[in-house]
Amino acid sequence: MILNTLKHNPGRATWSNFKRLKGHLAWVDGLGESGKWLESVASRKVADFAGEAEAQDAATLKDYTARRRVALIACLAAKARTRARDDLTTMFCR
Repeated sequence: MILNTLKHNPGRATWSNFKRLKGHLAWVDGLGESGKWLESVASRKVADFAGEAEAQDAATLKDYTARRRVALIACLAAKARTRARDDLTTMFCR
């Protein structure tokens, strides 16, 4: 459930989706400070790991080592947080 929620954006940045986007951002922020977790990691590496995590499902992620799995999910959480904040910012800039 968490993995799929991180993978999918709640919808386009429109005023009708405002509450859903705001709720999604609050949920992602509630997972923790993903920015602090990854502050010493190159942004390109974060993007690569997030892409790898998006391409997997829960069954295939079990095949990874625990450290690798945590790193992939942390990067995916950081990407989801960035995407949600960007979508909300886009709404206010229109």
